[in-house]
Amino acid sequence: MTITPCRERWAGTMTDRERFNRQMHYKSVDRSFNMEFGYWQENFTEWPLFMENGVTNNGEADLFFNFDRIAGLSGNIWMSPPFEQKVIEDRGDKQIIMNGDGLLAEVAKDGHTSIPHFTKASIVTPDDWKRCKEERFRLDDPARIVDVEALKAQHPDADRLSLCQVDLGEPEAVQIVCGAPNHKQGDLVVVARPGCVLPGNFTIKESQIRGQASAGMMCS
Repeated sequence: MTITPCRERWAGTMTDRERFNRQMHYKSVDRSFNMEFGYWQENFTEWPLFMENGVTNNGEADLFFNFDRIAGLSGNIWMSPPFEQKVIEDRGDKQIIMNGDGLLAEVAKDGHTSIPHFTKASIVTPDDWKRCKEERFRLDDPARIVDVEALKAQHPDADRLSLCQVDLGEPEAVQIVCGAPNHKQGDLVVVARPGCVLPGNFTIKESQIRGQASAGMMCS
């Protein structure tokens, strides 16, 4: 389903990428970068505004509200390996769990999304931090090596095109065929998703480019 924005884009004289970069470096901008950090999963099944307009995830919500576009690529930069996630204790309608950061938290047993009530940290003493760094923040951990070729594979049928796996904050990365030569793994880029209308009344659609699926456009 194509998401139709509920409002016009905020007026501006900069591209979304230029605005974001300048704002993050404390430089003057035409206006504040408009973005949303996310919604509870229940919002997509309970809010009439989302349900009536086919909005089912954060990416579609960004399109619906016509926020400035933001996306990025990343590698394994946090704890590796993470702590084993497990249930420590049942307490009626709640559970005490250990999450991947080793934190103990009280959460609702029915699984509805909420801010966890954290009750105990994984690092309490300097020795705890030392051990955690040695075990889970090794710079030479093979799992931290980013397979750039897997993220940015050369398009099989065109020398100037590449296949990019773009993290839009959704469960799975989105594949976009890109013709620009000036992007690399780890870049923070502006992405126009299917349904976005660009200057000149050009609407972005899901497409096949030389046999490869492309779900949007990375904007330079």
